Amino acid sequence: MQVICKIKNWKIDADGFLRIHVKPLKAGVFDYSVDELPDEVKDQFAGKDKIRQYIPADEFTAEALKSLEGKPVVRNAHEWQTPDKREVVDAETVGNVAGSPDVKDGFVECDFIITDPEAIEAIKNKDLVEVSAGYVSTMEVSAGEFEGKPYDAIQRNLSFNHVLLLPEGKGRCGYDVRIYNKNNNGDNTMIIVKIKNSKGQEVSYNFTSEADRTEAEKMVNDIRTQNAEETDVLKKDLSAKTTEATDTKTTLEAQIAVLTTEIAKLTEQIAKLSSDEHQDNELAEREGYKKDEEAVLNAEVAEKDRDATKKDIDEQVKNSTGRKMNARMKVLTVKVMNAKGVDLSKASDEVIKTTFKTLVAFATKNTGTQQRTENQLPIAGQKVENAAGAKHPVFCRKEAPASK
Repeated sequence: MQVICKIKNWKIDADGFLRIHVKPLKAGVFDYSVDELPDEVKDQFAGKDKIRQYIPADEFTAEALKSLEGKPVVRNAHEWQTPDKREVVDAETVGNVAGSPDVKDGFVECDFIITDPEAIEAIKNKDLVEVSAGYVSTMEVSAGEFEGKPYDAIQRNLSFNHVLLLPEGKGRCGYDVRIYNKNNNGDNTMIIVKIKNSKGQEVSYNFTSEADRTEAEKMVNDIRTQNAEETDVLKKDLSAKTTEATDTKTTLEAQIAVLTTEIAKLTEQIAKLSSDEHQDNELAEREGYKKDEEAVLNAEVAEKDRDATKKDIDEQVKNSTGRKMNARMKVLTVKVMNAKGVDLSKASDEVIKTTFKTLVAFATKNTGTQQRTENQLPIAGQKVENAAGAKHPVFCRKEAPASK
């Protein structure tokens, strides 16, 4: 039987020989041609192109591993090795299995000592990267399945004869059964690449082959390019947001300036309103208004209606905003003028003030005029005369009918 696997670590020893670490065989299901089968079972698989055989890991016994120790490593061709065939040209011997083989994770692992100069260079240059184990076994015809792969037979009682070195892709067991071509030779130093990380710190990365180093550098360059593109986008976005923030700041500063001016004006007004002079003027104005309101009430409202009128004024201005004095002035003026047949409910504040002043002027001028009595006519239809018999110039809209 021949099963293809691959080579692991290599280094040159003191004598110039190449020592490599190899996984020459692994457990699994593999394809075999009918020609590779023992003669006694070929008839059972007649007509089939391939037979799938299962190599169990528990067949890598101590006895099987012992049979691999010291066996020849050959190149060019699989050919059974015996003492009388050691000089066969087609299967050139280039080295031997060194030390004691072992089993790890379903693989047979061992070291080779390669003594042939051409084979050494071929392995170092990766021209020879896979291996194929030559061994004998018994075949148990028994169908089954391993890791989802069906098989027709099982190999038992393995005994190794030799191992063949092969180029890439020629192995039966696949890529992971190979020479692991990692340089551990002190003469061929490890490749060290130094780059700066995101913090600007220099970091060293170690590589064991030029190909790995080149691929890693390509990866780093791709990442740097991608990061640079992302950085450009972020910079543009940041620039746009900075401009927007600057515009917003300018607008806010202008608004703050306006508010500052308004606050200064309000502060000035508050200071003015809080001054002793203003308070004295306000007190004097309120006292003056009280006298004026009393004069108008006495002059324009019948005595029997005055208390009710005052209460009505108090009720209407109770919940008013602004200056109570102005509110009282409007309510009283509207009432008086409404009694005279004039509607000032929608008049402006200026009209109300002018009308009230006129009412006050005539009320104070006619202080000696005959006061209204309960038996007088309503204000709206009444003739108003002073002591000299002069008629009221604003409020007498019509003459009272002459008595007969």
